[in-house]
Amino acid sequence: MDTSTITLVNFPRSGSFYIKSLIDDLFPKVNFQWTHNVYGFKMSNCFTLLRRPNQCIPSWIAFHKVGNKTLSQRLPDVIKWYERFMTNALESKTLFFCFDNLIQNPQNLINYLSATTKQTENKLSTKHYNKNCNTNKYEVLLDSDLRLDKSFMLYEKAKLRSLEQSL
Repeated sequence: MDTSTITLVNFPRSGSFYIKSLIDDLFPKVNFQWTHNVYGFKMSNCFTLLRRPNQCIPSWIAFHKVGNKTLSQRLPDVIKWYERFMTNALESKTLFFCFDNLIQNPQNLINYLSATTKQTENKLSTKHYNKNCNTNKYEVLLDSDLRLDKSFMLYEKAKLRSLEQSL
């Protein structure tokens, strides 16, 4: 097994660039790859970031525009995608890290990466701590949206299985 390759399999807009920055700075010899494809769960040394559905779903819609469709028009399809993704993630043996915990204290992920890759990390920069990640303007609109009930249930189920919960 190649321990120098780490794969992030996550739903879009869930922290991929933050993780890439963290790994590039701390583990420059590690080959980091990420995918939004659920088949990535079959890869060794993979993990998933959990981000609240009311954050990543509207962020993806706002970031990735399709024609003139509005948030309301695109929301049902993206919710289904999120739910399929999370269902596959829960059925896999992937490790989960909660994005909200990670931006406050990335040490649990750093410990996992160090153990998995058998490499010692470089010194952690303060730029990786206490990240102030602004939520997007649509998040409040989705907080009470009943269409997200299943999405939140899957998120909470995965959160219970997250590495931070087991430490």
